[in-house]
Parts: sequence; structure tokens; C-alpha cells
Amino acid sequence: MGTVVGLVVHSQVNMNDRFGKVMIANLETRGCGLAGVQHCQSLDSQKARCDITCNILNILILISYIRLYFLLSLC
Repeated sequence: MGTVVGLVVHSQVNMNDRFGKVMIANLETRGCGLAGVQHCQSLDSQKARCDITCNILNILILISYIRLYFLLSLC
């Protein structure tokens, strides 16, 4: 049986609405740009970002398992 992993993301969405625009402008006037805001345009863009991130993590985990397998087989 595999391990189930959950991820809770607390990120802003809909940054093109009035509230988002005011927040971005307010932060920029204080010299605090909101890094990654271009990926927070909608709930769909956030889902796509998470899908890409999860795929990358799965690939990295697979690579680490392959490396471990080969290291153990050398012993």
C-alpha cells in the first residue's frame, strides 16, 4: 500500500480583481513586490501550478529511488 501525502497551500488567487490589484499596488509602494503573483491569476492557474510541481516532485522522488537502488546493488 502506498503512502498518501497531502499538501495545503495558502496562496492568493484572482489577483486581477479589485482587491488583488489594490493589494499588489500597496505592497509595491512599500518596496515589497509579491513574487510569483503572475501564477495567481485564477484558481485554474493555481491548480496547474500545483500539477506541475507535483509532477516535478514525483520525478525527483523516482530519480532518488533509482539512485538508491543502484547504490544498494553495488554493495
